[in-house]
Amino acid sequence: MTSNKPTTTSKGIPLTKQVSMEVFFSIKNASPEWDILMTGKNVFLSRPFLEAVEENPPKGMRFVYILLYKNNLPCGVALGQIQHFNAEESIPVEEKEKCFFTVVSNNLKQWFSKKVNFNTLVLGNLMLTGEHGSWFDERLVNEKEAEESLGKALKVLPKLLAKKGDPISVTLLKDYFYKRENFVNESFKEFRIQPNMILKRRPEWESFDDYLGAMLSKYRVRVRRAFKKGTPLEYREMTLEDIRTNQERIHELYLKIAKNAGFNVLQLNPDYYAGLKEKLGDKFCLHGVYHEEELVAFYTTIHNGEELEAHFLGFDEGKNREFQIYLNILYNIIKKGISLKVDQIVFARTAMEIKSSVGAVAHEMYCYFRHNAAIANQLVTPIFNYLNPSEDWVPRHPFKKAD
Repeated sequence: MTSNKPTTTSKGIPLTKQVSMEVFFSIKNASPEWDILMTGKNVFLSRPFLEAVEENPPKGMRFVYILLYKNNLPCGVALGQIQHFNAEESIPVEEKEKCFFTVVSNNLKQWFSKKVNFNTLVLGNLMLTGEHGSWFDERLVNEKEAEESLGKALKVLPKLLAKKGDPISVTLLKDYFYKRENFVNESFKEFRIQPNMILKRRPEWESFDDYLGAMLSKYRVRVRRAFKKGTPLEYREMTLEDIRTNQERIHELYLKIAKNAGFNVLQLNPDYYAGLKEKLGDKFCLHGVYHEEELVAFYTTIHNGEELEAHFLGFDEGKNREFQIYLNILYNIIKKGISLKVDQIVFARTAMEIKSSVGAVAHEMYCYFRHNAAIANQLVTPIFNYLNPSEDWVPRHPFKKAD
């Protein structure tokens, strides 16, 4: 009779008869196979990017890295981030007019949020929007096998972390573009948060003028009005030295935006941008926006193969109203994406309507979580859905119909 137990001859920790894994708590200790798998693939799972994050982490964040093998051949990688999640600190209550319903809603949110307080293992990256939690070699592992392997790895990992003195209450699988039934079958609960806003570049867009030519006239007028208002602004791409020199002001501008976010789990390390520039070089760009030699805004982009990712930014609210800084930043990112001839520009979450007005389209993202306690696993879903900030917005359609 054949045993169904995993063999003990697999490399690392056996998960199935064919699949095993190695676990590392620093990317510096990860096996060279990690680089063999990820060279030329997703930059957000590359060693240089992960080193930049690990060396300049958000407050309280720890890391775990998983290298998977099939029949002793490296077949996939996964990133885990460990973060304490306190809903009371992460989800602000509304500060609108104090009508009866707002007061009741705020009180309920405060009560519920005190119940959502746990150490979380995140498969994915809390600093990004999109599928950046794992990668598999499709020649060795199909999609179903990949999900099953991750499911088994996520049963073993909490035990390893508990032995290490880092007990986990909740496991979160972050940002998938479509439903993953295998995760639901592993008792994960499905939920959705704000969509990922993505602008796909049309093949005929060779320049920003081509992009403008594809727009309806009222949206072209909007672009020109934004450019006119932003005439006094100067944009400068910063070197590593520039970033370090202006680090305090950059962080101050970032905090002005971060504190107003509807859902804010973490706070960036002030050294993060310099770390990215040092590790990623030209793939990472930080542009400063100046008015009369004063740094009034900044924005960052990361070139990830066929995608340009709009990363963190910050700006002075008063100057933004005066010069339409945010809208001008979006147009500048589009200019860069077109010049790089990427397939798409990923604008991530938040500010969906204004991103929609420049051509980005909303893509729903699915997340999955599982609480270790069965009863809590049933209760967390409705609580999380209630606390999850919603944003009413109207999708815009700035382009003429394609021929």
